[in-house]
Amino acid sequence: MWLRIDGSEVEGHDFLLLINMHSEAVSFSVPIEENSSQQWLLLIDTAAWAETHCNYWSVEDATIISNNYQVNPFSIVVLEEIM
Repeated sequence: MWLRIDGSEVEGHDFLLLINMHSEAVSFSVPIEENSSQQWLLLIDTAAWAETHCNYWSVEDATIISNNYQVNPFSIVVLEEIM
């Protein structure tokens, strides 16, 4: 399941929550509008592999995500939209 939080009403960025409560990894398609400079940054991933980063990255250190992102079992991911 994914949930998009619209930040436009407060002149902020949108956030995308990717939630996987299944016992297997799930690949999510990240929404990208055609002909735009829209990108998504990986800010939080609760998967075990990300624990060495405390499961969090600052905007300056975040990875740009385009097209798809695989969410590990029983994990939640937070992406922030940048333009």
